Amino acid sequence: MKVSTRVVKIVEDPDVIFLQSKKPVLCTENIRSKSIEAKEGMYYVLMGYSNIYDNDTNTLALSPGIVGREKKLCLTGSGCYFEGGGSCWDKNGNLIGIEIERKPFSQFGRKASDGRIYILPILWICAQAQELPIPAEYDPHAHLDDQDDVDEGSNDVANDNDD
Repeated sequence: MKVSTRVVKIVEDPDVIFLQSKKPVLCTENIRSKSIEAKEGMYYVLMGYSNIYDNDTNTLALSPGIVGREKKLCLTGSGCYFEGGGSCWDKNGNLIGIEIERKPFSQFGRKASDGRIYILPILWICAQAQELPIPAEYDPHAHLDDQDDVDEGSNDVANDNDD
């Protein structure tokens, strides 16, 4: 499925871009209510489209992992064949974060794992999203203006201090 989006926020550190879909509703679940803080040693499942093949074949894949440690804002964990954007879920189906990067990991000259991944905690993502403006199509107050009877319209903000 292809979805048209627009950039609504850029955060330099970590290097994250927030996109908003132009389609009204892609998800009806309240993801924030099903989000938890990840802890070191927590098991998770990383879900995303695998890049195992060097062609355009993308396969939805699951990769188990363990949160290794907290590093600055990100969490580290073991990873699979993803290039970022995979969702990380705990064993109870709670969203804990989004994979933002994978780096190969070697030890003693040999490949130690499929890679070390960096996970952006979902609670940080939700806090950043709280600062975004509400799109007009979802804002119940979008039809109101800031003028109080100046334009003689019926679209004025209600004033509790009316005499």
